[in-house]
Amino acid sequence: NPNPKMRAVITVDQQLIAKRSLLIQQKESHTEMKYECKQCDFKTTSRGSLTTHQKSVHMGIRYPCQQCDYQATQKDHLTRHHQSVHLGEKHPYYDCGQQFTE
Repeated sequence: NPNPKMRAVITVDQQLIAKRSLLIQQKESHTEMKYECKQCDFKTTSRGSLTTHQKSVHMGIRYPCQQCDYQATQKDHLTRHHQSVHLGEKHPYYDCGQQFTE
């Protein structure tokens, strides 16, 4: 499911990547769900989303923070955690522009 509240990040390059990701998700939401997980009912329009799902849900792969006990299910979640928690960067939400840290 596309997340309309996906957070933008501080740098211009990362903002462009986040916006592109939202556009891709929006396009995929109108596309046939052609990738199905063989282990559960999860369905998606992209092979990458299926791979991410399988790694985090069924294989239990985690990306541990080197500075605390946090473990992310996706690499970009670990990056966002590090930026907000350990570097103190604030990440504005698309919908309202208000800034939050994790």
